[in-house]
Amino acid sequence: MFPVKRVAATAASLLGLAVALGSVSGCGYQPVRGGAEPASRLSLAPAPARAPDAEAIHALLSGVRGELGREGVLGSPTGYPRLVVELVRVDATAAGIRAVDDRPAARGVTVAVVARGWIEEAEGAAPSRVTGDLRRAVVAPEGSASAEAAALRRDASRRAAAAAGRAIARHVLGIPTARE
Repeated sequence: MFPVKRVAATAASLLGLAVALGSVSGCGYQPVRGGAEPASRLSLAPAPARAPDAEAIHALLSGVRGELGREGVLGSPTGYPRLVVELVRVDATAAGIRAVDDRPAARGVTVAVVARGWIEEAEGAAPSRVTGDLRRAVVAPEGSASAEAAALRRDASRRAAAAAGRAIARHVLGIPTARE
């Protein structure tokens, strides 16, 4: 190959590489959810209770608080901007059936917590970064006594609520999260 052809081929290759790198670095990519990180720290506030499960509400707030703290954006207990968290409902369904004295009985219980969250930038401001309903479920074995079964269900409710709280915080911060 003549030297002129090598120089032209090399120059064309370098020009193509420069154009490709320029278009990649300035592509204008922006995340679909979340957008930019919050400019300031977020405080946390519970929405008015719809579900009468105080332990689940406490676990939900604890899960959100833990995740915000892990990400370094947990602010003072009061003030704005704030993340408002709402426990929508707690569901319990049979996770399996077994025969006990020739009658059907639950083998375990699936406890599911549905919750949502949103950011309020200032008092009276429209909500932003609304998560929609997020659901987390935990399967608990059915206890032999009714007191043991109730304790297992409460524990499953707390674990599901804490997982829902972590998911709400991640979603609001723009970290990809599954709805369920």
